[in-house]
Amino acid sequence: MLRAHVMLAPRAAPGAALLPRGPRPSPRRRRADLVPRGADGGERRGARYGLADLVALSVASTVGSGVFSLAGRVASQEAGPAVVLSLGIGAMGCLLSATAYAELASRVVAAGSVYAYAQATGLGRSAMAVAALCLIVEYSWSCAAVSVDWSGKLLRADFGLPFLQVLDPAVLLVLFCTGLLINGTKASRLFTNVSTVAKVGLILFLIATALMAFDAKNLQPFIPEEYGISGILRGAIDSFFGFLGFDAVCALALDTKDARRVVPNALFLGLFVSGGLTCLAGFALVSAVPASRLDPAAGFVSAFEILGNDFAAAVVTVGELLVLPVVAFGCLLPLGRLLCCLAEDGFLPAPLARRDASDEPLLATLLGGAATAICAGLVPFEDLNDICSAAVLSCFILASVSAVVSRQEGALQEQLRGLLAVFVPCTFFCLLLLSPRWTTDTALAP
Repeated sequence: MLRAHVMLAPRAAPGAALLPRGPRPSPRRRRADLVPRGADGGERRGARYGLADLVALSVASTVGSGVFSLAGRVASQEAGPAVVLSLGIGAMGCLLSATAYAELASRVVAAGSVYAYAQATGLGRSAMAVAALCLIVEYSWSCAAVSVDWSGKLLRADFGLPFLQVLDPAVLLVLFCTGLLINGTKASRLFTNVSTVAKVGLILFLIATALMAFDAKNLQPFIPEEYGISGILRGAIDSFFGFLGFDAVCALALDTKDARRVVPNALFLGLFVSGGLTCLAGFALVSAVPASRLDPAAGFVSAFEILGNDFAAAVVTVGELLVLPVVAFGCLLPLGRLLCCLAEDGFLPAPLARRDASDEPLLATLLGGAATAICAGLVPFEDLNDICSAAVLSCFILASVSAVVSRQEGALQEQLRGLLAVFVPCTFFCLLLLSPRWTTDTALAP
């Protein structure tokens, strides 16, 4: 069984490398370390991702549901024209969490994102297990949730494809993404970059088209009395889900050139692009059509239909179906690498740690894709959304905890480790139990 542990290095030391145990440790796990701030990240042999690739992945994983689904729903049901504020607050919450990820990514170069950070800061195997569970839920169930949402849109479009009556489109999308991952990094990068450019172009098109129908009367009152500040905050909580996925770039640190510099930059650049596009799209939507007239399930499509712009409505309908798959792909991309790391550390069976000739975790990718396809075919979107949100919030808390521990030294650091190692698992289970799926009367009904 292959095991590798990341040790916290003193700030004055040149960095503590992994101390592998076993006859032939994985070179990727062995190279992970936690180094003092300001140390030269260097370039890693075999690195294949650059800044542009990671920003494209961040945008691909993040921009999607916030523009195409959540903006219309929040505007029509929770915040009215103040949907811009809801989206902005949601983006700001993710940005604050991104600062912890960026700090840790500048010192830890390892596959596994929060799992590696918990290991590097010595929070213990219980915290590592919670991190692993939360990341699996985040990557797998986020992909499943996007696939289910895409499937619903495809069926509503009614293209008359007979096989859709037999096969679940959500499952087919997950299997398609898994096939791309099996084909290797080159195919994955090409698909991500091309799809991201197409998605940004589509969003800019719908923003420009909606702004051409701008009417200031649609923004009055900006905060409707029936919603108020509480509606804006409820909308911000819902909008939070639309910005998740930015942390996927942290899982590719070992595949990134000059990772300690590039990964933090990609985190912030990706969030700025995603947040800016989403907020601008929300503003364009409510400025073109009164929020009360929007279809919560259609968003921009319903807005263009109200305006009588059938061409724009058709472009958005088809374009959304073409670009949403890259969101699912971006969520699924880190899953195989995470499962491989867990197998290397003894949390999963050792065969999952095997890599193919191109150093890709083939078996782990296949297992992750199959499990995600099952979730997409069996679990409703609302359940996927709520449980995934609880897992992601736990990851954000764990990243912040790891950042705090990494700044301390000596006895204080040991005390924090003991206290926070208990706090993290408790937080996860509290968030899970407080999920609306388990606390509403509907969820408790037989």
